Amino acid sequence: MTVREPMPSGGRFSILGLAPYVVLALVSLPLVILFGWLLYSSFFPRVEGLTPIGEFSLDNWRFLWNPNSVQQLAGRSIWALTFNTFIFAISVSLIVVLVSSMAGYALSRLAFPGRRTFLSGVLILHSFPSVTLLIATFIVLRQIGLFDQLVGVILVKAAFEIPFGVWIMK
Repeated sequence: MTVREPMPSGGRFSILGLAPYVVLALVSLPLVILFGWLLYSSFFPRVEGLTPIGEFSLDNWRFLWNPNSVQQLAGRSIWALTFNTFIFAISVSLIVVLVSSMAGYALSRLAFPGRRTFLSGVLILHSFPSVTLLIATFIVLRQIGLFDQLVGVILVKAAFEIPFGVWIMK
């Protein structure tokens, strides 16, 4: 059995304790309304201004069961694309968290020569926009055979995110 600490207000309901939740609710309300409106208007063929035009239909959602209905999908299933995105997100997250946490731990706990220089280098690497490395990344991926492969995209994204992760974990 655990002993509960007494509440600061003596166990009574506090209006001041409710204030952050009210502020968050008020800030979130416009976003919830806008997402609700987007969902609602997606069931109509057209929207002019804020007025849905036409009959209620599922035509805008037909790509879920008929991939040929959208030219850009080129017959590929949206579910396969969603699965690839899921694999991409999980893989990048795992790589970045694992590498960044190990590097951050080493940089925080171990004193070694060049530590400060390494941290400065990490910060400088993070300051480069990804676009400046685009051509070099393309050439490297093409040379090692990972161009247009999911593994190549995962490695590139993780490589761009690791400096920030190391800096945050440090």
